[in-house]
Amino acid sequence: MGIFHTFIRIIGVVRKELIELANQPGLVTMLVVGPLIILLLFGAGVSTRDPAVRTIFVAPPDEPALIEIVNNYAETQAKRLNIVEVSTDRANAMAGLEDGRADMVIVVPPNPRKAMEENRRVTMEVFHTFLDPIEQQAILLFARGATNDLNTILLTQLIKDTQSQADILVGSVDEYRNILTTAGLINPDTDLSTLDRVSNDVKTFTLIQPSIVAAPLRQETTSIAGEISTPVFYAPAVLALILQHLTMTFIALSIVREQELGTTELFAVSPLRSWERSFGKILAYFLAGGAISALLLGGIVFGLGAPVRGGVAPLALIISLELLASMGIGFVVGQACRNITQVVQTSMLVLLASVFFGGLVLSEERFQPWLVPVGWVLPMRHALISMRDSMLKGFAPDPNVIAALAIIGVVLIGIGMVWSGHKNIKTDRA
Repeated sequence: MGIFHTFIRIIGVVRKELIELANQPGLVTMLVVGPLIILLLFGAGVSTRDPAVRTIFVAPPDEPALIEIVNNYAETQAKRLNIVEVSTDRANAMAGLEDGRADMVIVVPPNPRKAMEENRRVTMEVFHTFLDPIEQQAILLFARGATNDLNTILLTQLIKDTQSQADILVGSVDEYRNILTTAGLINPDTDLSTLDRVSNDVKTFTLIQPSIVAAPLRQETTSIAGEISTPVFYAPAVLALILQHLTMTFIALSIVREQELGTTELFAVSPLRSWERSFGKILAYFLAGGAISALLLGGIVFGLGAPVRGGVAPLALIISLELLASMGIGFVVGQACRNITQVVQTSMLVLLASVFFGGLVLSEERFQPWLVPVGWVLPMRHALISMRDSMLKGFAPDPNVIAALAIIGVVLIGIGMVWSGHKNIKTDRA
């Protein structure tokens, strides 16, 4: 009978929590459907193409050949850049940055061929107006690529000219060799072996395409995960963030609401034990979180076309453990806060910490080592990693990640239950 009564009391708590959620349709709609709509709008509105950067190329005046090279290169970059103009007026181009006509100015140095002949380098200057560090990094990568491209073009031209000269030289060598052989001044069997070998090597060099000599390697990249769009890539992170925020907020609000209404004192003098009430809350919000997860996951899969390559079972395990860990944070927040306003403020702080340190915006490799552990206590950080691995790559969940989520949930829920029990003892004494 004791087990039966315990079960009845726990089910009563579950029913109470679910009814409270059902009696707040506005809150549930705002916190569940709202994020789903935002996620779908994000997926529908994000372009997979990088925004075109308005660019002015500046070529040296009085160098027609180089101006033609710059014009041809600018045309090849039309898909990546919005070419404003190819100019020979550096001052006017720099003024274009200041008056907003251009976002980037690329200044090609004069006489690069002469610099090569003099065994020195010249500098290609790139000026831009971007403040975003990520955009600045993108410009830096583009500048390196543009420099390599122009180096290849110039080197190809140099090789082409060298091959022409070498071809003339080989013809002259063959002519003089025939004259000397005919005159009997050299022995073809002994004196020409080395010369013939060198001549053949030079002939082979002249037959190779200059572009291949300048750049014998080409790149081919293949992702084993297939082509993933930007919205699909961010979908698991957004899902992990929403589940953490909703679960934590719901359970913390429930605890504080009971404290404000005096329900906690009634529970303290009732047959309902503290651990039964806590377990009932966990079960109720686990069921609610599961339903929310299914709704959001359905929106991601059918709305954005996100794959579930690892199968549903591993994903369900990850989501379940994240819900457990998020409830642990909610238990601690609910016990620490005295009113709903404090819960909302704390939830927003956790949300901001999750956005910045949970891997949604930046991976932990971009942080200083002393700051990385901040993300370790956030359930979404661990869930995000496993969700991406499972959904997008088809990998099995990392045991370390699974263990981390389980430890966070068990430890924090345990702290919350002990804290709640301590409060009940103080209430009984009062």
